[in-house]
Amino acid sequence: MNFFSPVMKQYFMAQMEPTHHARQKALETFYLSQFVDTPEGKEWKSKNILCVDEAQEEPDFLFATPTNTKIGLEIVDWVNQTRECRTTQILSDIARDICQIVKKERNINLSLTIDIYDPNQWEIRTREDFLRHAYHPGVKHLHGNKVKIKKQFLEVVLNTPNLTERFEEKWVDVNSQHFKLSFCCSWRNYPEFFVNNTSTCWNDPIQALQNEIDKKNQKYAAYIRNCETCSLLIVPPLYSTGNCLIEPETVSAHCFTSKFKHTYVLELRGIDGPTVSKLITSEPQ
Repeated sequence: MNFFSPVMKQYFMAQMEPTHHARQKALETFYLSQFVDTPEGKEWKSKNILCVDEAQEEPDFLFATPTNTKIGLEIVDWVNQTRECRTTQILSDIARDICQIVKKERNINLSLTIDIYDPNQWEIRTREDFLRHAYHPGVKHLHGNKVKIKKQFLEVVLNTPNLTERFEEKWVDVNSQHFKLSFCCSWRNYPEFFVNNTSTCWNDPIQALQNEIDKKNQKYAAYIRNCETCSLLIVPPLYSTGNCLIEPETVSAHCFTSKFKHTYVLELRGIDGPTVSKLITSEPQ
């Protein structure tokens, strides 16, 4: 996804919701809006009418056919569980919280980027060092807990007077781990945040996708209590939180095990807009 496209306002505004539950529902609504903007999603929308129910949880959304048959759609916001991705996700949560606090206390839409210093990148001396960094880039562990890191970052931002559209750059040390905060008053009319933590890119992580489907397969019985059939929409991570590259042609050619009527992968990173892969599936044995 192009982070400078207009649609990203909806993504970042969803992240600004005050509670985890509200954020999750706002993100699911965002993903649904992107899904129905694709050819596959438009076909889905033409056959089914969304049943508005803010309290709906299992599955996330209910639709109805013209004959009033209930159709469910469950959405999974997939974040790779590598150590680099978990580290990036913690920093993303911290960045989001800081943007929320600055908006609340100063009424400023903050633009915040967190860079984490990777010593392996800057201490390459031998061929072995180069190869180690090339195949295993990124920082896997944080030296402080989430509360401590957020406290130090927030103090730096709030102690910066007169935030303007000119970027401020501040280095922060947390237990000998170095971070660079780049921030300013956003020239857009919404807060935005980014985390730079390079990590190995998985090409077509088939097994990781199957693992996500398996988790949802275990809950399928609960989903169809509220509908006659249910489909699954998997949303891979954005560049800021994930490290996978999914080729629709490869993924669409693999047969996954899924209890859902249809299983889709919504790809948000294309510069030409979202794309959807409809997976080939078979029932679990």
